Amino acid sequence: MTSEKYSVKIIDRCGNRSRIKFKFYSLPRMHRGQRPEGGALRMSANNSYETMMVFSVANGEEAAQPLVEKFKAMIEANGTLESVDEWGKRKLAYLIDDEPEGFYVLFNYQAPTEFPAELDRVAKITDGVLRTLIIRKN
Repeated sequence: MTSEKYSVKIIDRCGNRSRIKFKFYSLPRMHRGQRPEGGALRMSANNSYETMMVFSVANGEEAAQPLVEKFKAMIEANGTLESVDEWGKRKLAYLIDDEPEGFYVLFNYQAPTEFPAELDRVAKITDGVLRTLIIRKN
C-alpha cells in the first residue's frame, strides 16, 4: 500500500483562501470475487429458491395440472425439488388478464444461480401462467 501527499488550494464564495492537505492511499488491485488477502470468495454451486406461480383457471382447475407438472419436471431436471405446495384455486386481489381467480402453486427447490432466470423466461412465454415470483431464500 502506497501513500501520496496532496495539497489543494480552495477559494470559497466569499473569497477566503484556504489550503487542504490530505493523503491518498492506493490499495492493490483486486479481481472480482477475491478477498484482499488473495483468497477467492466461496460461492455455493446451488442456492435455495422459492417460486410462487399463479396459473389461469379459465379452462378449469384441471387445465392447470399439466402446467404444474411441466414446471415440476423443469425444476427437477435442473436442480433438487424439495417440496410442491398446491394452494389451489383462490380469488385474486385484482383482475389479471380479466380473470378474477387463479390456481396457486409454491415450489421450494435448490438450483444453480443461472436457473431462476431461465425458469422466469419460460414462465413468461407459457400460456396459462398469470404471475410468477422467484425468491432466493439464503
